[in-house]
Amino acid sequence: MVGYDMDGVICDPSPARPKPYFKQTGEERKEFELNLIQHYLTARKRTDPLGEWCVISGRSEKYLPYTVKWLVSKELHPTGIYLRPKELPKTRESMIEHKAFWCQELKLEVFYDDDEKIVKALTALGIYTVLVK
Repeated sequence: MVGYDMDGVICDPSPARPKPYFKQTGEERKEFELNLIQHYLTARKRTDPLGEWCVISGRSEKYLPYTVKWLVSKELHPTGIYLRPKELPKTRESMIEHKAFWCQELKLEVFYDDDEKIVKALTALGIYTVLVK
């Protein structure tokens, strides 16, 4: 089986937060959340995975319904979707931990990701990982 990150690999990258979370007002955070959900529902597809494949993404599990809806709308049918548990912070370290766990658990042949540091870390763990640009 082959694994793919979602944003930046299967679809276009997520929008960047305009300023750090702790510097945003409540209204700015709500607006960013709405923009993020809009992206999750309407992003442009970048690849057509073939064969048996899964999604392993740093997206929070709270976005699973939007992720599934987007995948269905693009006629993409992964064998599994593994999003970052809500209790894990959104840090590069936690994303590496999350992705490494699932890559090893699922015994993936290859994993595709667009973050160079994540690719480097997974490769160092012996996971065959390809950087997508």
